Amino acid sequence: MINFKQKIADTIEKVIKIDTKELETYIEIPKDNKNGDYAFPCFRLAKELKKAPRTNCK
Repeated sequence: MINFKQKIADTIEKVIKIDTKELETYIEIPKDNKNGDYAFPCFRLAKELKKAPRTNCK
């Protein structure tokens, strides 16, 4: 079975140097599937990128 959380974390790690295992813990499955299959809180990257969270999500 494909581990999509790991694949998402691997992709994010290419842009920002945070360990894949740590990134996987941030990825969530929304309660309402109308909000997508996976969610990633951009606020966690704000400090690392030194940008406002809304800027990180674009």
